[in-house]
Amino acid sequence: MLLIVSVNIIAYYYATWNYVTAANFGYLNTIICIVSCIFIYSKRSIVVAITRNDFWIMLFSLVFSSSLFIGKAIYYTNISIDVNLWSVVVLISDTSVFFAYIKILFYYVNDIKIREFDSKVCKLIFGSVLRTALLILLLWFPVYLAYYPGAFCYDAWCQMNWEWSKFHPVLHTLVMKFLIYLGALISDNVGIVLYALTQMLICALTFAYVVKYLYNKGYKFFSLVSFCFYAINPVIVIFSFLTTKDILCGTFFLLFIISLYKYLEDNSIFESVIKTPRDYRKIGGVDYRCVIFGLLCCLLRNNMIYALLVSSIFYSLMYKRKKIYRLFIAIICSFFVVNNLIYPLLGVKEGDEKEKLCVPIQQIVYVYSEEYNNLTLEEKEKIEFFMPSLDVKLFNLRNADPMKACFDTETYITNKRAFWDNYILLLLKYPKDYCVAFLQLNIPYWYQYANTIDELSQLQYIEEQLFYVNDEITPIRPYKFPIIYKIYHEFASYNIPKIMSFLYVITAINVPVWIMLLSFFYCLYYGKRNELSLIILPLIFWLTFLLGPLANMRYIMPFYFLYPIFLYTIIVKKNTGLR
Repeated sequence: MLLIVSVNIIAYYYATWNYVTAANFGYLNTIICIVSCIFIYSKRSIVVAITRNDFWIMLFSLVFSSSLFIGKAIYYTNISIDVNLWSVVVLISDTSVFFAYIKILFYYVNDIKIREFDSKVCKLIFGSVLRTALLILLLWFPVYLAYYPGAFCYDAWCQMNWEWSKFHPVLHTLVMKFLIYLGALISDNVGIVLYALTQMLICALTFAYVVKYLYNKGYKFFSLVSFCFYAINPVIVIFSFLTTKDILCGTFFLLFIISLYKYLEDNSIFESVIKTPRDYRKIGGVDYRCVIFGLLCCLLRNNMIYALLVSSIFYSLMYKRKKIYRLFIAIICSFFVVNNLIYPLLGVKEGDEKEKLCVPIQQIVYVYSEEYNNLTLEEKEKIEFFMPSLDVKLFNLRNADPMKACFDTETYITNKRAFWDNYILLLLKYPKDYCVAFLQLNIPYWYQYANTIDELSQLQYIEEQLFYVNDEITPIRPYKFPIIYKIYHEFASYNIPKIMSFLYVITAINVPVWIMLLSFFYCLYYGKRNELSLIILPLIFWLTFLLGPLANMRYIMPFYFLYPIFLYTIIVKKNTGLR
């Protein structure tokens, strides 16, 4: 059976009209129009045959269309999701339209042959990690001087002043306190400078390593594009010196993903059994670099260990012959030694239990507020028992923190079974309300037309303040370069100039998941088994953020750093034999 694809921009607007009532077509419009133009102005006509692998494209199109359908239903209004004949027809129609676009996109991308170049300048810069990192730092430094001595996220104050606990990653708190207090021996600003420069150096070296890795792979032009993405992208420049755990976690996560991919390549069944010079880096058949980077990721992000536990199952099943399970066992065991033995010996207390209950708390309060008249007196009393200071007026659909503040952890610890019994009873009675509450909490992460600065949560795009730390440290920002500061402050506020509106395509908070999914299904479609290893863990890691208290741009920076790697999985050709 042949599918004769006739693509035009009108078809796209027909598809999106079913979902979007406002005149806001965003980055999706840009991408689809580009694909349409490539097809329309192609010199050759396309007749694309339907194959068995088209199942993956159809599945991706269904997920994409469903997210539009569900997102439109609940984003601007608080209505429930109603399934009727018309909605099914619309969903099938739009899925078929997106299927055509994605099919053409995959066809052309796989057929593209990039003419590589290797100038002496590129070879000089990208041939060395240190030279590339130095150039990145030089490009970042004017912006840092405009923000001198640095910038804080709101978590930094808590980490500097609260008692030692696992509420925030202990390793990041330890590093931040050590550097800031060490520099404060000279002056209040020097402590912030010391932390900012250390983080900038780690980021620059990591990004330089990625660029060199792509360059050595033979993708010269793509390495140049990746260099520009890391070196002059305003979002990355500002985040490079922002005091938040997400940046250091993101850098080590990037290194871990590449090391994992190289580990699978080195142990490929297509390769010779002759030992390579890299074998000295392996202990008991496990690459210790992967273990170190994976352990650092777990110690810098509390939810990383859960993603690692789940993804280890998929990797072990997919790469049985490569015995990758030994790598994950080494990381997980190392983490539990540090977390359960070393930290308690250092006097680090456990985190608050309610931090793991963001979604259940939000769902219960949503039912309490929406179904108050339908709840029995006993059901209301059970809810209020665990939340004695509950104030429904503070309820925020996109931010679970106000309701967490009303939750009594001590009562929960002594009555866990009663809490979960009540939770399940309400789930069975009001399943739609539970679904809406869950989707509303994380909708900015996946709904294509969600505003990056959400109207309900009212979070900043990039937190760039420099505030009072404590009585001992009071840093001051002199604003010596006001013009540069003003330009980047606009980016931090997500006020991107119209002339640079194309940056919305790569800076929106909901873009990473769709780039990940596009790469994931592309690899499935063309059978790129090794390249799937670059996407599985990030995708599972992203899913853990759906259980968090809110959607925040800095939370997804680890995936933002992975953009060049996701695109690499698309442009790399399938390995079918010896390298």
